[in-house]
Amino acid sequence: MNRIMRWIAWALLCVALPVSGQRDTSVFKGKPWERIEQQRDDIESTILSGDVGSGYVLSASHLFEWKNTPAFQDIVTSVYRGYGGIPLAEEEQLLSFLKSELKTNSQGVGWLECGLLAMAMMKPEEAVPAFKQAAQDSICCQAPLTYALLGQALTYTGNISEATRAFQAAVKAASKEQVIQFQMRSLFADTMHNQGKLAEWQNAVEECCNSTYPLECAWGLQQEAQNAWYQKDRLGFETFTNLALAQMSVYGASPTWQWSWEKGRWNRTTRHLGYAEAALKGSTDAQMILDYECAALDSNRVDLESAMRWIEKWPSRYDLREIDQWDEVRQLWVQRVYVGYYLFLSRMGRVDEGVAGIEAMIPFARDTKHEKFTTTIYCHLGYALMQGERLKEAKEAYEIGLSLLDVPGEMIDPALAYHPKGRIDKLDRVMFVANYRDLLNYFNQMEGEQ
Repeated sequence: MNRIMRWIAWALLCVALPVSGQRDTSVFKGKPWERIEQQRDDIESTILSGDVGSGYVLSASHLFEWKNTPAFQDIVTSVYRGYGGIPLAEEEQLLSFLKSELKTNSQGVGWLECGLLAMAMMKPEEAVPAFKQAAQDSICCQAPLTYALLGQALTYTGNISEATRAFQAAVKAASKEQVIQFQMRSLFADTMHNQGKLAEWQNAVEECCNSTYPLECAWGLQQEAQNAWYQKDRLGFETFTNLALAQMSVYGASPTWQWSWEKGRWNRTTRHLGYAEAALKGSTDAQMILDYECAALDSNRVDLESAMRWIEKWPSRYDLREIDQWDEVRQLWVQRVYVGYYLFLSRMGRVDEGVAGIEAMIPFARDTKHEKFTTTIYCHLGYALMQGERLKEAKEAYEIGLSLLDVPGEMIDPALAYHPKGRIDKLDRVMFVANYRDLLNYFNQMEGEQ
């Protein structure tokens, strides 16, 4: 590791040279997303191979290259994933080293990576000052996402008012480009929704609804429809759904997008509007999906009784013994509803019922193209066991879930937040790993006291 530290120390002195050489007009020629995908793979594979020094220079170069485009968020995500794949002890050593070096040789991209590393370690309190330093840099201050990352970190520390100001700064910095401004508003809305902050979520969504960019307006209206369902306002739900569909109609059935982020947001909006249309026509599957999403929002608000009311009727309507007769969409959402129901039981103190329910699901768990349930179900079981302080059993459950691979016979270190062969979705995996790391720290502390 000392060799790597020396490598990075040298890189901090000269990183501006390779970075400046990457900025050319070819970025926007041909098919930029193919180039971005290759760069993302290079970042993750280089860092995960253990060559953190080369990974640092490579990621700094690509961050600079795409800083004024919607692809900046995709590169940031790959940097985050790459650092998340470093063992915890190495993460801590690297974070300490980076902060020390940057204090004497401050660089915006370096501080940005420092903040991403801290977020990968689930330490937003360490990320906040790093992102603030990045926002003061003459290069990084041009990238709206710098302020949005600060907003996310502040949200996770509970500082909602300052987080809101950071997100507003991100939106303002993106005022010259509709796609990036939509990106910043949706990040604001998604972050607040995930934290159960309804007022802030609504404010961000309303701004999207007022946009002249049809995709942004459609997404905002779809979010308004979701809120109307949550408020049991069926007339509002139908109105917002129809308005969103009208906005989406300008694109036709399969539009071509310059940026992958736009395509992803279009796919997501189309999919959820499809659920809304089906619910209006009486589809019980679609109504279950909408209820589940309302339960998730109440869970984010830590209102478990309300969350339970949204989904408690659904498990009895779908028999898991019939799961192989269902399509992938029903398989996915019914399993989510079952897991949600049993986790709410566990969190409300009915741990034995929750654990028994999840254990009974395991023989029927089916993977879908959206999610690897044969893996995640063990991690959910671990979480349920933690609610009853059955910590040894919880640790064993997490180790099963975090060690399952697509490649039979191979094993990975379950303490790693990310792994290219891991079956759990990279963004979901970090939540499970946080719990597992807490368990590891607990047992290590217990051994130290003996």
